[in-house]
Amino acid sequence: MGHALSAVLLVITVGSLLLQLRTVRRVGTAGLAPSTWFGLVASTLVWLGYGVAMREPTVIVINLLVLVVGGALAAAIVRSVPVPVARLVPYVVGPVLVWCGAWAAGAPWLLGVAGTVTVIGRLLPQLVRALQATDRSGISVGAWAGNGVTNVAWAAYGFTTGDPFVAWPSVASFCLSFAVAAIVIGGAPRGLGRRARLLAAPPQPVDVAA
Repeated sequence: MGHALSAVLLVITVGSLLLQLRTVRRVGTAGLAPSTWFGLVASTLVWLGYGVAMREPTVIVINLLVLVVGGALAAAIVRSVPVPVARLVPYVVGPVLVWCGAWAAGAPWLLGVAGTVTVIGRLLPQLVRALQATDRSGISVGAWAGNGVTNVAWAAYGFTTGDPFVAWPSVASFCLSFAVAAIVIGGAPRGLGRRARLLAAPPQPVDVAA
């Protein structure tokens, strides 16, 4: 990957996270799915291990910086929405176990598989939450649009280098990121947000005497 493209990726990736961090600090966390941002830390740890295993400096450097900014964002969310420590432990222990398993098996591609799963797994809760929420003020449109743009570059890099573990997760992240941004800008499609809220709502008691 050329130095210019690496610099662009670095600026947009970190810049997108800084936009979301600023929104959380100024407005709050309305509309955010905390698990998406805790999952960012886990996903970044996995991709950091993948970059080390595959000896890709760009992946290593960008994920180190994402880990710092993403960690600050996750901490800001924890301060705003109290979360039990026990709930946070798997987001750190999980990637470490994946590292150990991949290196013990001599199969760094396992890190790519885990990275793919964590990318999709962490973004889906935010998409669902955006559909359900009536107040989405805590979601930064710029951050999600920026993340989508970043993933276009990552996908191009993955396809040109023949690395499917970078290419396909980036395609999925691109689609999900712009879906979240579109929902915030235009609202959920008619009936879709209502259906999501109905599915998430607890069952109502039935009055058998009626």
